[in-house]
Formats: sequence, structure tokens, C-alpha cells
Amino acid sequence: MRERCDWALPTTRACIRLSLPAPRGVCSMKSGAETLRRGTLLATAAEHWAVFAIDGEMTERERRPFPREPLRTLDAIHVATALAIRSLVSELRLLSLDARVRRNAIELGFEVVPDEGAAVV
Repeated sequence: MRERCDWALPTTRACIRLSLPAPRGVCSMKSGAETLRRGTLLATAAEHWAVFAIDGEMTERERRPFPREPLRTLDAIHVATALAIRSLVSELRLLSLDARVRRNAIELGFEVVPDEGAAVV
């Protein structure tokens, strides 16, 4: 896990900084109107987001095992980030549809949304 985190972090930062497009098939839209609608929803939601830098504490946590392995590298980054900011946000809930992330979050004491049954493998 340590080597994967060491590779994924700089790669992820580079992609975000360059605003690289999603790979083909990852985010396919049926029409320009649908693309615009989803972009507007995303922009509205993003107005309420707080962005946290990945620090040494998070990196160290990402490298250690999680309660339910296997956990993919970027998922480990997300869970480790949530753990690090939980002390700053009193009613932090973790939103994920990924079953692996949800199982780990629950075992680490997070409230997970949406309700059970929404997870995907």
C-alpha cells in the first residue's frame, strides 16, 4: 500500500492541477443540455465544499491497513482524509456509493450516506 500511495498522491495532484478530462467512457453524457445541467448541479454543490490539503498525518494513515481490506489507493486517501478532518467537523458524514469505502467508514465510526442499499461494488 505504501508504494501505491506514494505514486498516487503526486499523480492525483498533477491531474487536478492540469484539470485533465475524464478518460473516455468515465463520464459520458447523452446531450449538451444534460452536460450543462450536471455541470450546474456540480458547481452549485461545490460552493459548499471545503478543500483540504493532503498532509503528513493523512499520508501516514493512508499507508496503514484499514479495517476492511482490500481498499483501493484513492479510496484509502478519501477515508484517511475523512479521519483527519473528523475532529474539525462535528457532524461529519461520509458520502459514498462504494461498498468497500462504506464498510471501512462504518467500522471507523462514521455515519455513512446514502442509506444502506445504495452501495455498489
